[in-house]
Amino acid sequence: MASAPRSPTFPPAVARSSSSSRARCCRPWRSWNSVPRLKAAVRRAALGLVVALLGACADTPPADEQSGGWTRWVCDSQTEVLWRFADDSRENVDLRLGGSDIVYRLRQEPAGSGTFYSDNVIAFRNKGEEGLVYWVGNDYLIGRGCQAP
Repeated sequence: MASAPRSPTFPPAVARSSSSSRARCCRPWRSWNSVPRLKAAVRRAALGLVVALLGACADTPPADEQSGGWTRWVCDSQTEVLWRFADDSRENVDLRLGGSDIVYRLRQEPAGSGTFYSDNVIAFRNKGEEGLVYWVGNDYLIGRGCQAP
């Protein structure tokens, strides 16, 4: 009696009950019909991740608020200048140089262009997004071309 030829790669078919674990794991993969659902689930997860990341960024204050309201500029001489408006009228400016704890309170004075602040010790000229800082007594230039790094 001749037996049916066996496939070299597949074991002979064995009748199993549908409740056996082997029968469940060896069933044909039915997910071809669920591929669109899988893609939709991945899209929803990606969208949720993007929304979560944007939500986290919305809670992050701007850089000048993170440093106590100080705006950080670096001059061409590599001097670090930290400044902020001291009042809502923008008539006074607090100024710090480098990592110093000394805060100079400068008053706005008349200027030809831009804004000029001084306390007769140090002077700060701001024009647009660029500034100039110098000692008033000897006109020693601390830094020019000061701007956000």
